[in-house]
Amino acid sequence: MSLGAAVFAFAACGGDGTGPVSTVDRVAFVSFRNGEADVYLINPDGSGETRLTDDPTSDWGPAWSPDGSRIVFASDRPTQDENFDLYVVDWDGSNLRRITDEAGDEWGPSWSPGGRKIAFLSNRAGADYDLYLVNPNGTGLTRLTTLSGGAYGPVWSSKGQIAFQGAAGSGDIYVVNSDGSGLANLTQHPDIDHHPTWSPDGAKVAFVRSPGVGPSEIYVIDADGSNLVNLTESSGDDFDPAWSPNGSTIAFISDRDGTRDVFVMNRDGSNPVNVTRSPEHELGPVWSPDGTRIACDAGGDIYAINADGTGRIRLTTDAAEDRDPEWSRGPR
Repeated sequence: MSLGAAVFAFAACGGDGTGPVSTVDRVAFVSFRNGEADVYLINPDGSGETRLTDDPTSDWGPAWSPDGSRIVFASDRPTQDENFDLYVVDWDGSNLRRITDEAGDEWGPSWSPGGRKIAFLSNRAGADYDLYLVNPNGTGLTRLTTLSGGAYGPVWSSKGQIAFQGAAGSGDIYVVNSDGSGLANLTQHPDIDHHPTWSPDGAKVAFVRSPGVGPSEIYVIDADGSNLVNLTESSGDDFDPAWSPNGSTIAFISDRDGTRDVFVMNRDGSNPVNVTRSPEHELGPVWSPDGTRIACDAGGDIYAINADGTGRIRLTTDAAEDRDPEWSRGPR
């Protein structure tokens, strides 16, 4: 994503018949400024803020489709079952449609690389959350997991596999194919392994390991469960790993310097650099697609910064809490 004047390009859609769309950098985020959580969009220079959803209920977890034409999110807006369901809306706020409508809650939507499927979590079948797939139009519902203890945090690889945390309380990192085959526990460790994220080439998974005693650390492991490496090994808690688009570096959060700051390190864990050094606690770093910028939430507002720590910009300045930025090459 460039940060200069808006440049419009045409991108092919993900196979759902929406056609090409003109695209420009945008950041989606959740704000509580109107008493309930709504999804907003903003340009990475702080201009062009748009309220995408406007409902007196809570809208959570916005995720861009790969082509930037749509956003999926979870909402508890009134339905027959009055639980959280998944909704898809076009980039301009039009064509809102509910794509799940079952007893139970739906959370954590994640688009497949081609935009043809959405992975999500649901407890519709019982107390535990299982991993499901659905088409963006609500058809083709498929249940992928039946793990004891449930599934959490699904993320797609570029090769079409899904990584997730399984068995809350004694979590491990699992992978599964999109047809439900090939389910494998990659970590099998007594500590809690969580927040998996794929390298851009789909070959490795970075994740957080939280022991009962001691700091959380960031590890990386091959997609077949081999070559486990501790990347951080610091005196503070390290978490929220995010691969750069070219896979050469990983952004993460660490409190090793006293506050929660954004760090960037090489993919092998070398040369960790604090790029924010802010008195505010930083969370949830996300890369721009060109790898030059990082967005995060800090002290209840959304910020963007160059990957080398320069050019910090505060994108939102309202009194309410803004969180969960999702940066995408999305349409205006």
